[in-house]
Amino acid sequence: MSNIDTKEYDLALGDTTVKLFIKSSDTSGINFINVHQNEVTSKGAGEHILQQFGGRMLYITHGDGTPRNVEFYLNGERYEFDPNRMFDDVGAEASLREFGSVSEDALRAVRNFAERILDFLLPGQDHVIALHNNYNSPSYSFKSYFSPPLSHDVLKISPEVCPESGTGEFFYTTVEDWFDALKQKEIFNIVLQNNKAVEDDGSLSVYVGKNNIRYSNVEAEHDHLEQQIDMLSSIHSVLFPQPLTIEL
Repeated sequence: MSNIDTKEYDLALGDTTVKLFIKSSDTSGINFINVHQNEVTSKGAGEHILQQFGGRMLYITHGDGTPRNVEFYLNGERYEFDPNRMFDDVGAEASLREFGSVSEDALRAVRNFAERILDFLLPGQDHVIALHNNYNSPSYSFKSYFSPPLSHDVLKISPEVCPESGTGEFFYTTVEDWFDALKQKEIFNIVLQNNKAVEDDGSLSVYVGKNNIRYSNVEAEHDHLEQQIDMLSSIHSVLFPQPLTIEL
């Protein structure tokens, strides 16, 4: 078991303060990020892996309860955006527009906030593992990647046969070697992002794909804690394989 330390930072977003937490152990290990406050199962699974293997995890808190989107105020105006659509101008502007109004000042505030998150997330790290949950709904599941528009973002998929019903548990990675290693286990659904053709939606996967940063999103249904812990244990074994012991 690893000793876990928690640090807290106040990040300005317009006239609003968002709290960033970093849980880390005294040993090196996996580099997690959880950007959606309502996806608490993924956060719990990440904390379990930190206790078991060590590493670090970034997550943000904002507003009352467990909202998915971030709401902030600037010059007396209210704005809202998806924190997984803030990592470039195109995505940030589209997200602000989807959930309300957009202005140059608001866009600048969101982009500055995203850069602060990246400043904490990336330096000294060679990979990112994103923690997400979904509702295995017709609007989003592993099945979504077999048809447009999301199929255009796919370079490889495993298994190659579309499931009859959606499934909420799957890996979405930018790293072909990780895709191949997970595929060899023959128990997971896996999507390999086409880093050259993926739609620019401002998500972290698009950002890291453009910047050659190793990345995987580990998706599981809400409340499927054991399944997500198993998935995180498997991606940990891919990142940090145990050396073979040869008895003489």
